[in-house]
Amino acid sequence: MKFCNSLACQKRLRYRKTDGIMKRIKTFITGAGASKEFDLPTGGELVKEIEQLCNFRTDQFGRISSGDRVLARCFELAKSKTGERWNPAYLADVANKLRKNMGLAPSIDNFLGAHIEKDGWSDVGKLAIARAILKAERNSSLWFDSGNIYNNPDFSTLPPNWLTELFRTLVSRRGLDEFKAALDSCRFITFNYDRTIEQFFHQAIKSYFDIDGYEVDEICSEHLNVIHVYGSLGPVSCDGSSSFGNSEDDLHVGAAAKRIKVFTEGAPDDADLLRAKSWIRTTEVLVVLGFGFLPLNLRVLAPEPEEEKYPLHTWLMTSKGVAPKNLEIARTVLRNEWYGGRDYTLPFEDSFANEMIWRNSFFLSEADV
Repeated sequence: MKFCNSLACQKRLRYRKTDGIMKRIKTFITGAGASKEFDLPTGGELVKEIEQLCNFRTDQFGRISSGDRVLARCFELAKSKTGERWNPAYLADVANKLRKNMGLAPSIDNFLGAHIEKDGWSDVGKLAIARAILKAERNSSLWFDSGNIYNNPDFSTLPPNWLTELFRTLVSRRGLDEFKAALDSCRFITFNYDRTIEQFFHQAIKSYFDIDGYEVDEICSEHLNVIHVYGSLGPVSCDGSSSFGNSEDDLHVGAAAKRIKVFTEGAPDDADLLRAKSWIRTTEVLVVLGFGFLPLNLRVLAPEPEEEKYPLHTWLMTSKGVAPKNLEIARTVLRNEWYGGRDYTLPFEDSFANEMIWRNSFFLSEADV
């Protein structure tokens, strides 16, 4: 895939003209704090959930006697890279080692990275992550029973959240065609495995414009641009087969686990990573929400050493809960590795994601100012 790197081409790509109005291209980079507004877990809360899921016992015959039944079934079905079935008791023992040591690790990714060469350890960790995130989706404010035609999402009950605030800007004084153009101007790069962005837009479009799910799926396929840097748990749709929150099906959990990578393995899809970097290079506005500014993640999105550094952007950045010293390190990484050492002010704001979008709603609506 070839990307445009000339300054003239970058300038052209940073704006999109629709119906005589110049549309400002916006790229959103999100972390766990953005999903937290929908009751998804933070990193620390995810660790606690995984610790509970990985509490297994085996009997005198080496059979799993207690523990999470879905994960236990996943262990029974799991195969090694050679195609041979693993011993479920061995995987349960790995799960217990993970549980006992999670408190010593910065994250589950770090712990699995320390044991990346050990047979089955990464697989157990990914199964636990998939099960935990799918359970969190099921318990989130965005889940509803898609198999019940009378059970539709009620957006009046959602807690304050950034996607509702953004949706309001995208539908302001617009019909469906204008909304599609506005959605085209947004790009989403997320470090989360969950599908809150996809689930929200599928259900919000269906509800707001009162159209059927098949049309919504087509709209989202063409106009909703989302990249999961480390993989997601699978696609989302409006019909009854939607995988959002499907945490009780062991086959689904197993398939979802295969789609993700922990960050110590690197980004899973080079094409997606190249596309994410091209979005950053050709955007005017970067909106960073609920992101911890981990230097490793900042470097994942940075230009390669031989590439031209990024043009300067307009930034909107939340930094809720991030210590000032850590923000200084983030500033250093961004200035040096994204912008080639240019003296550039990076405006961190101690606010929640929904507050950031609400305060900048005029700027994020489409017309130039």
